[in-house]
Amino acid sequence: MLFLKLTFGFYDYSPKNCYFAGLIRIVTGRFDLIKNHTILFLYFEPHISTMRQFFLRYFLVGLCLLFSTTCSTKHEAISFNILQINDVYEIAPIANGRYGGLARIATIKKQLLAENPNTILVLSGDFLSPSMLGNVEINGEKLKGKQMVAALNAAGLDLAIFGNHEFDIKEEELLERIKESNFSWVATNTFHQAGDSTKPKVQAFKDKNGKDFGTNYIWKITTPDNSASMNLAVLGITIPFNKKPHVHYTDYNLATEQELKKLDGQADLVFALTHLNIAEDKAYAQKFPSIPLLMGGHDHNAMEVREGNTRIVKADANARTAYIHRCTYQLSSKKLSIVSQKVVVGTRIAEDPAAAAQVGIWKKMADSALRTQGFMPDEFLCQIKTPIEAQEAVVRSRQTNAGELIIAAMEANMPATDVFFLGSGSIRLDDVLHESITQYDVLRLLPFGGSFKRISLKGSLLTQILDASEKNNGTGGYLQQKYVAWDAKAQIWTVRGAPIQAQKVYTLVLNDFLLTGQEKGMAFLTPQNKGVLKVYPLQENHKDIRKTLISYLRTQKGI
Repeated sequence: MLFLKLTFGFYDYSPKNCYFAGLIRIVTGRFDLIKNHTILFLYFEPHISTMRQFFLRYFLVGLCLLFSTTCSTKHEAISFNILQINDVYEIAPIANGRYGGLARIATIKKQLLAENPNTILVLSGDFLSPSMLGNVEINGEKLKGKQMVAALNAAGLDLAIFGNHEFDIKEEELLERIKESNFSWVATNTFHQAGDSTKPKVQAFKDKNGKDFGTNYIWKITTPDNSASMNLAVLGITIPFNKKPHVHYTDYNLATEQELKKLDGQADLVFALTHLNIAEDKAYAQKFPSIPLLMGGHDHNAMEVREGNTRIVKADANARTAYIHRCTYQLSSKKLSIVSQKVVVGTRIAEDPAAAAQVGIWKKMADSALRTQGFMPDEFLCQIKTPIEAQEAVVRSRQTNAGELIIAAMEANMPATDVFFLGSGSIRLDDVLHESITQYDVLRLLPFGGSFKRISLKGSLLTQILDASEKNNGTGGYLQQKYVAWDAKAQIWTVRGAPIQAQKVYTLVLNDFLLTGQEKGMAFLTPQNKGVLKVYPLQENHKDIRKTLISYLRTQKGI
């Protein structure tokens, strides 16, 4: 028979001490009832046999542990996930389907949402251009990033910033793409320039609802039961590289200082999406150590770099990889932990059906348009032994194997030529090709096409062209070239090892745009220049440099 001596009382509990309090209750024999954060405790003195006392005690232990667990309803920490991509120009997988694809990104996001509803997908700039699909005409109009916005909408993109390539397209085209976006944009130092040049009116770009973009983006993050929340502010920093009349950049360091002051008291944390090169990211991190995470772009290669207390993370271009940032923020101590994971976006990741269907619609339209022009986008051409370097920042500043490859195809069609030039601005891939190359890759490499021509010219004009190319270093007017070199000791240009002679006649093959006089610093280079002695008739196989390159690659076992 069981007899209990009962004592009742009340006390407030501390959530921090709940687990420890539960252990004390087990030892002392206290049984607690919880209601509205107050505990009604029942103290008993068991007068039973040892065996019964044993079982009763452990029955009460179970109840006590149950109630002690309930004490943790007041959350001490909030967790959230950020899925990061950057520099994405292709909606479908690349490298014969092995890597990338926005439908796979959609799958990763859905998996993260199932893990934690506090999940967003962000893009650190460069996606509307350059793109082969963007230059395909559908119903008489080039897409100019329309396909990218539609696919990113389907993938569940939440937030994007401007990269320098967003300003490749015309002002009205950009504004249309913004209106089509279901995702948000943030622009801390990048604005829409409107009005005349004497009294410029600077206003933020508008979202699809006609509302100004924020100079910061605030994400309110809550616990599953909505008992606690925090605000994460995200800045959007863009390199002032592509200066167009409709774009106004402010100093991004000054803009950040202003935003941090504005956000004091409004945001628990501040992260930044940046479209800067890594050296600029490091300098930015040094200047603003209170920003613990920079999710960057522009460099195209995956990296995770520490600069002081700041983590700088970039994924590979075209979503070959993505980064997952799993973050936990302690509400009381205000401490943050971040676990960043690089994910290879490959064939092991299934494509989300809805996003894949959207990608398929645009790809089918583009394929149809390309086939009418005589291309077979999926045709395999040859293996790639050494990655083809075609990143914009590289091809516009030095010789690369991408330029050498295209010139090799030109030379195969026009041998017995002294010099070959290719304007680096015609190479628009802004990426590195790996493993194999298809017709589609060629179209990505040279989306504008165009012919190439042979001319005869005086050595004096050839020297003038080479000097202009050097001044154009860093721009599309820098020339990829073959058979010319600078003799630093003699301070002269040479052709095939011999100094250029001003009155000697040389033959030159170049892409047709260079001969229009429209290239930067080369207004003198037209057929009317007295130094141009002859322009040779255009042959059929010289009319489209892309088809010339495709034919050349078919003859190669590997490049």
